[in-house]
Amino acid sequence: MAYSGGFKEEDDDLDIDGEEEGGEIKAVNDHCILLIDARPNMFESLNGEGDTPFHASMRTAVQLMKSKVVQSDKHRVGVTFFGTKKTSDIEESNENVFVVLDLAPPSAKRIRDLDALAKGEVSFDNKYGSIGADDPCPLKSGLWSCQTEFNNIKQPLDHKRVFLFTNDDDPLRGDPEETKKVHMIAQDAVNASIEIKLFHIKRKGAPFDPDTFYRAIITGDGDDYNEQSLGDGAESTNELLDKVRRKEFKKRRLARLPFYLREGPEGTGLSFDVQVFNMVHPAKRPTPIYLDARTNKPVQIISKLMDDKTGAQLDAHEVRTYLEFAGERAYISKDEMGTLKGLYPKGLALLGFRPNNTLRPDFNIRSPYFLYPDEESTTGSAKAFIALHAAMVDKRVYALARFTRAAGAAPRMVALLPQEEVVEGGEQLQPGGFNTVVLPFADEVREAKAPQTADDDVKPEVKESGVSAAEGVVKALKLESFDFRKFENPVLQRHYAALQALALSEEEISWDPEKDDRTRPDEKGLDAAGGPVLEEFKVSYGGDQEDDLPAAGAKRSAGGSGEGSGAKRVKTEDDASKINWQEELAKGQIDRFTVPTLKSFLKSRGMSATGKKGDLVARVQQALQMTA
Repeated sequence: MAYSGGFKEEDDDLDIDGEEEGGEIKAVNDHCILLIDARPNMFESLNGEGDTPFHASMRTAVQLMKSKVVQSDKHRVGVTFFGTKKTSDIEESNENVFVVLDLAPPSAKRIRDLDALAKGEVSFDNKYGSIGADDPCPLKSGLWSCQTEFNNIKQPLDHKRVFLFTNDDDPLRGDPEETKKVHMIAQDAVNASIEIKLFHIKRKGAPFDPDTFYRAIITGDGDDYNEQSLGDGAESTNELLDKVRRKEFKKRRLARLPFYLREGPEGTGLSFDVQVFNMVHPAKRPTPIYLDARTNKPVQIISKLMDDKTGAQLDAHEVRTYLEFAGERAYISKDEMGTLKGLYPKGLALLGFRPNNTLRPDFNIRSPYFLYPDEESTTGSAKAFIALHAAMVDKRVYALARFTRAAGAAPRMVALLPQEEVVEGGEQLQPGGFNTVVLPFADEVREAKAPQTADDDVKPEVKESGVSAAEGVVKALKLESFDFRKFENPVLQRHYAALQALALSEEEISWDPEKDDRTRPDEKGLDAAGGPVLEEFKVSYGGDQEDDLPAAGAKRSAGGSGEGSGAKRVKTEDDASKINWQEELAKGQIDRFTVPTLKSFLKSRGMSATGKKGDLVARVQQALQMTA
């Protein structure tokens, strides 16, 4: 049995959910403990309106658990307070530490219990209480408690993280002995692959300085180049939640690759190592899981190849793959196909440099990758990377390179555009590195032609008053600031809100398009800012007039005696029936026919007419060969 195969179109997105050659293996699950400061300082007014850092932290914890409950039933989340007057039963050895929720998968009951505490429906003072403002801070005991809970996680690849919430930048008041003990606990956590992330909150009238104490105990991820700058701290619940969301998904490199400044035989080239990150990746709805209606257990989808004549199942050794060329079959094995595709070893190879102003913004076929030095793989990579980066910034040039993401992958042409580090208010807004713009090859460029008028020499007349009106619209509706990271996909948000309502047995979906969909135009704001100029623009060019609109209820006729889609369909079918298909097959010209013609032929034979043109051509050829 032969299968008409071909080169599968390469997915330019590296697989961030699976194992990448030269990259990291995906952690199986993500486990997180929220360690929240519960001392009196956390109950001070946050914004002068009664909100406190503690309650802001609790609401953030609730939102984090809600997001986890729809992501996976294997993620675990726990909540622990340190600085409480009471000590939980399981923490008798860790005085003034209370495990509110042990490390376990989020559930409807756990979220409701936490939400009640966040809303003040459960009295914190009665159930937990706070130690005195002058009492020693039990941070060491809190960290030790978290580490003890993580001991139950047996999968070595699982992520283990502590999210520490506080508004006190010097909890130990400079006590050197206690500071040394906390540093030892933090180092033990690092050795156990536990990350400690700080989410600090501004204290009214007192700036939060992470360098006073916390810089030494938080763990920076080797792949996370944003960890160096911690910023000034959150000032509101929304800001705190935003910081948590940014770190909720661990940044992972997609690949480790050599960057060849000069290629040569093995051991003779000049290269250093880089890490590849995917900075933008489309968010999609989770794939539905099919269940057996009788047992409610997941079912497995299995694909099998069948002989279309006998209906017998085919084994792998009974199937051959071929590529068609000039009407002839060229049989080829998978190994041979890989050899044809894999022209170069994985990595980047420098081709030369070009001025920045020659890089056209429309010449990219996907969102850029980001390159950062990989000092772990090869010592000296960081110095070589920084030197090259600095020289390119100074000369205002970008590098052209050949990019092969993995062994056997098709090469791409890329432009390495240097990006400078930007720090504002003590927080790193963008890291320094190379944006790797994937360029098209010559046969991938489509030249778009602008629509033309009936007479090429005649152009629509544009009045000066109309241009002035358009300038007024642009000026009035100019956005002083815009950050796309603050705009969430409304379709996904509504989807997750619906899942959340089902999972938590909520009566209503906690998502309102009027309030939560930030992509909706602000009609009132538009009218206030640009109402007069928009009206002036309308007067200049018309539009929205009754004469400009199609007649209500007017529909294109489905039939007709010579015009319309119905007549065209009949013509296509008639054309297909008049073609000498065997003669066209002998000439190897089946692929010259249009998709509608190919589909018409297949439908006349009672065969499937779905798929891309290549699939249709292969199906037509197969049908003709069987009847030859």
